[in-house]
Amino acid sequence: MIKLYGFMPAWGLIDVSPYVLKAMTLFKMANIEFDKQMADLESVSKHKAPYIQLENNEIIQDSTFIRKYLEEEHCVNFDANYSKKELAYGYAMERLCENHLNWILTHGRWLNDINFDKGPRMFFMNAPEHLRENIIKEVRERIKNGQMAHGISRHSEEEIFQLAKMDIDALSEALGDNNFILGEEPCGYDASIFATLSGLATPHFEIKAGEYLRENKHLMAYIKRMNELYFPNT
Repeated sequence: MIKLYGFMPAWGLIDVSPYVLKAMTLFKMANIEFDKQMADLESVSKHKAPYIQLENNEIIQDSTFIRKYLEEEHCVNFDANYSKKELAYGYAMERLCENHLNWILTHGRWLNDINFDKGPRMFFMNAPEHLRENIIKEVRERIKNGQMAHGISRHSEEEIFQLAKMDIDALSEALGDNNFILGEEPCGYDASIFATLSGLATPHFEIKAGEYLRENKHLMAYIKRMNELYFPNT
């Protein structure tokens, strides 16, 4: 059985990482069983999750390449018979989530002290107590530098919210009256969109963009629909 390495359920989420939840959803869509394991980021070259380990011990890293593996090696069709133009639209919505909205989510969890203490701090509890705060400081500084390089953290908190609001509004308009992002059948891009929206929608954190999302009944119904379809027992 394929081993899928990610993190843990917490904060009302199936997995704390949108990218891991995306990969889990792709496996569910493909109806392929997997064995969920805790990731060891130091054991893989890209130092991030998700990654999968095949029965021959080959490692495949990154949720996009995991999808590519499922398509090529297991002949999974995530396109749901949508046209190339429709799929291009779905891909653009996925990029909006993964290359923008997820960065806003990370900013809210990791760089806000209150949110950090009630969330990501738990990742460091196994670190030696005398080293813990230095490790936390180093990791948060690295994340802050990444956020500055991306550009998100160059904005004020209100500006970040305005950017998130535009993303959420665009996703809501893109969904329209559809059950799924492109129509009445889910496609592979729904896995990413669902995962990002789930991560932002959790009320565990004090993130203004999350509050705005929770007021959008349209998108919240979409999250519920995906949960009921692929994770009915969680």
